[in-house]
Amino acid sequence: MAERAFLGERRDELEISAVYVDTVWKHGIAAGTRCTLADYLIAFLHWRAFFLESMSLPVKWKPDEWVEICYRVFATQLQNRLSLLPLDDALRKYIHVSEDTEFDYREFSQHHFGSRMMGRRFFLTSRNRLGMGTGAMFPNDLIVVPLGCPTPIVIRVEDSGGKRFRLVGDAYLDGYIDGKAVAKWKASGKEIEKFVLI
Repeated sequence: MAERAFLGERRDELEISAVYVDTVWKHGIAAGTRCTLADYLIAFLHWRAFFLESMSLPVKWKPDEWVEICYRVFATQLQNRLSLLPLDDALRKYIHVSEDTEFDYREFSQHHFGSRMMGRRFFLTSRNRLGMGTGAMFPNDLIVVPLGCPTPIVIRVEDSGGKRFRLVGDAYLDGYIDGKAVAKWKASGKEIEKFVLI
């Protein structure tokens, strides 16, 4: 059940009860709002480099068909549009060398990433959780799930005392949507926290 109260003389502050989930540690660049292929390519390239460096993950995995197609699209388009940029072996193996007149790279990018990535960015939390959220987030923003809200939100400290926050936007964090955050909170025995949004 949602718990909230309006505060302040003008009742212009909202106190919410929420489950604290984590803190934004690092983030990739946001895909532009024009959603051009160049936006997707740069966001993909930046995020992949950032992720591999930050997490020191091996580049050896067995992607399913959809992931393989995504890598094929991005690797091929990076090669076509930024031909002087050297690609690592893991990306180079996805480059589609023959002319595939049946496959529309632009349409695939728009369909699978256009509405999902516009103005959004990937992020890592301080506990190494991977998510996607508003392009306006910064490191040290908090991720909380207000009681009664099905998805996490991103909030930013707005005063030196750390008691008042500004709503930055929404976020997707696997395992913390559709009531799962409350179930995890109940199992943990932690206290619900109060946050004042201004």
